[in-house]
Amino acid sequence: ITRKDWEAFARDLRMPPRRLLARLDEMSEQMPGIADVACEEFSLAHGHGPACETLLESIRRRCHWTRNSIIQGVL
Repeated sequence: ITRKDWEAFARDLRMPPRRLLARLDEMSEQMPGIADVACEEFSLAHGHGPACETLLESIRRRCHWTRNSIIQGVL
C-alpha cells in the first residue's frame, strides 16, 4: 500500500488525506510498543516462546515500512 493508496482511501471515506496519514503515522509509531507490552504480559501468563519474538519483529518491520511509505511523496 502506497501513500497514494492511503490518500485515495481517505477520499473514499470523505476525510482529509492529511488527517488519515497523520493518524496512520501515529498508530504505526505506537504499535511496536503496544505489541511489546502485550507480548510481555502473554509471556508472564503463558511462558516465553519464540512466537512472540517472531510476531514482534513482523510488527516492527510492517510499522517501519508503513511509516516510510506514507512519508514518500512529502520529501
